Amino acid sequence: MLLAAFSAASFAEPIQKIVIQGIVHVQEKEIREVIETRPGDDFASSIVRQQIRDDIRAVWALGFFQDVSSEMSGSDLIFKVVEKNIVHDLQYAGNKKFKKKKLDEEVGFDKKSRLFFSPEAAENYKKKIQDWYTKKSFPNSKVSWTVASVSAPQAVDIVFAIDEGKKMPVKKVVFEGNTILTDKALKKTIQTKESWWFIIQRQYDETAAKQDIDLITLAYWNVGYLDVKVTLAPVEELEKGLRIKFLIEEGLPYTLGDFEVEGNTIFSREELLSKIQMKPGDLFSYSSLRDQELAMIQLYLAQGYLDTSITPLREQLQKDEANKIVDIRLRLTESTRKYMGKVEIEGVVTLDDSSIFPTKEGEFKTKDFVILREIELKEGDPLDWSKVLESDRNLVNLNFFKTRPYPVKGQPNLIPGFQREQTNDPDIENLRLQLEETQTGSLSFGGGISTSYGPSVFATLTERNIFGYGIRGSIQGEYGKYRNSAILNLFEPHLLNSDYSADWDIYYINQEGYRGRRFDQERIGSSIMFGKELDDELSVLFGVKGEVADIQPYRSSRYSLDKSSFPEVFKLGETTTTSLTVGVVHDARDFKLDPTAGTYGRATLEVAGLTDNEFVKFRSVGNYFKQIFNKPVLAFSGELNLAYAYGSPGFIPLQERFFIGGANSIRGFDEGSIGESTIIWYEDHSLGGYRTFLGGEAAFVGNTELRYPLTPFLQAVAFVDMGSVWPEIGEIDPADFRFSAGAGFRFRVPGLNAMIRVDFAAPIRKLDEDETEFFHFSFGQSF
Repeated sequence: MLLAAFSAASFAEPIQKIVIQGIVHVQEKEIREVIETRPGDDFASSIVRQQIRDDIRAVWALGFFQDVSSEMSGSDLIFKVVEKNIVHDLQYAGNKKFKKKKLDEEVGFDKKSRLFFSPEAAENYKKKIQDWYTKKSFPNSKVSWTVASVSAPQAVDIVFAIDEGKKMPVKKVVFEGNTILTDKALKKTIQTKESWWFIIQRQYDETAAKQDIDLITLAYWNVGYLDVKVTLAPVEELEKGLRIKFLIEEGLPYTLGDFEVEGNTIFSREELLSKIQMKPGDLFSYSSLRDQELAMIQLYLAQGYLDTSITPLREQLQKDEANKIVDIRLRLTESTRKYMGKVEIEGVVTLDDSSIFPTKEGEFKTKDFVILREIELKEGDPLDWSKVLESDRNLVNLNFFKTRPYPVKGQPNLIPGFQREQTNDPDIENLRLQLEETQTGSLSFGGGISTSYGPSVFATLTERNIFGYGIRGSIQGEYGKYRNSAILNLFEPHLLNSDYSADWDIYYINQEGYRGRRFDQERIGSSIMFGKELDDELSVLFGVKGEVADIQPYRSSRYSLDKSSFPEVFKLGETTTTSLTVGVVHDARDFKLDPTAGTYGRATLEVAGLTDNEFVKFRSVGNYFKQIFNKPVLAFSGELNLAYAYGSPGFIPLQERFFIGGANSIRGFDEGSIGESTIIWYEDHSLGGYRTFLGGEAAFVGNTELRYPLTPFLQAVAFVDMGSVWPEIGEIDPADFRFSAGAGFRFRVPGLNAMIRVDFAAPIRKLDEDETEFFHFSFGQSF
């Protein structure tokens, strides 16, 4: 035993040091991090020798070296490496249309980054250059590469020789063999588009053109032609571009045969097929069947069976080619039921590359209870995904968080939004809610240019989420030659986190007479309105208001006025109004900032008394929104306002009368310039007088808009407005309606969830005394 121990000690070769040789651009620590052999290990051991071989493979796998080896020098273990050449720069020859800086950017090359040369890397860059030229309508470009040595150690340049060829945008897209679907209909379906003069140059993308084959096929499936065959003909060169041709063999249409459902145990066959509106004998339609199958799946999602799926549609079709009948076999794969766990709220920030990072402590200000009260599910409920989408919509309507530019009903719109999270219990899932806050404090402004009165501007300083408690506050101010005002408002949608709301404001208005509306008014007052939610859509209102108003003749009159020419309603001096208001609100819109579907209605009854003015005032508004043809939204609005004086002073005073015309009523007319007017004479009648509008005790406004999204942030609008105002309720006559029409744009400001509104309008029917205004500019939708 002593002899054996002595022999083992005699042949041991402990490693004293590990040395790295041959590195130029690679840092030594990068190699040492992958080496597992350590000083003190016995080189004579077969286990250590195997570890050294594994270390050589690990160093080689770093991808930096042409050769890696090891040897013992005395008691030192040396790893010898031969680095690959580093790419010092990319050079280009023959590039006339695009400079080096642009090509470097497109291939993703940064001279500061460390890139080791390999033929694969050079080929990858070559492909990116080729793809860029193809994208920019140079389909015949050719690229090759060579390597050039440079003075820097262990470095080379990759030199790309580019033959750009001629610029050949898509000139014509044609279809051959189509009789059922027109060229126009097919061109709308596909991604490959024709260029338009020299202004819009469309490039040819072979990958997109191959995808267009499937898009054309689906277009024919939508009208029953299941045997259609589509191929792409060779691309032809024309004088100034390319001709892309799709060859189509249409075949004959199929009608529906039988529907069968397999794999269902949770819902009956009848329950599932009740979602299928198509009947045997109908013409087959791919899109209709797909939408109805989604409605079928919704039955499962609403009960928490979130992973239930249907076999792909192509696998469901059983064609009888002789009789042109297709049977549908729907096979369901049902999942287990999931129940609601907890909602885990996380504030995040999304970078330009779509990577998501949590916010730092204190950066996310919205309180959890403000978010949780918008969640339609409670812990232990079946995880109904339709209620998750409702919760998503509720949070979108708060206007606190990042969303899609134009939210879509029935889809998640928060960015990033809700995600399912597994728990230790396979039947329970948490919801992880990632929210990125937008700028809730904003300074918005607007203005108008009147053909009669010149410019005026207004500004609003708003905070929609004060201290993260969901309270909205605003200060509004208007400044102009004739109109000045200031309004302070606070709105708490959930008073003490309840179903009650409180809306309080205090205001000051100082408005000088101007042109047709020449009387001065100064008003100061305050009101508070309480609300109570009866359900998700219906609320009742109760409020009180007090106001002091001072009406005076036009201050800028140079001459004394003939007070005998004042009409009865032109009551001068200071009066006080106190009133109570009750009302009801029904809000079934999908999205409040920019609705695409649903209705909104509000009606209030105000009774004023106890002080100088005694009257009853009824206000009502109803809005309807419907999406048509997938994108455009048709929006209707009707507003009816009535007032009746039951006591002192026997009429509705000027400040309480209804004035219409302007950006938020009938566009194309100046603010308040529709309706009854009168002449106020100077005492010396030879000097003449001036005209002023008097508003009315009854008013109606109707608006119709067609809203079409052009981009995620820009929307075009065409509109028709109509309405009028009458001195008394008994004089209402639709024959007095004014009409206007026009067009405009809505621009959603990224990051603010705010919308800029620009409208151009022209009267279609007006009276001689009406004043017109052709341009309106403000924030938000008109209704």
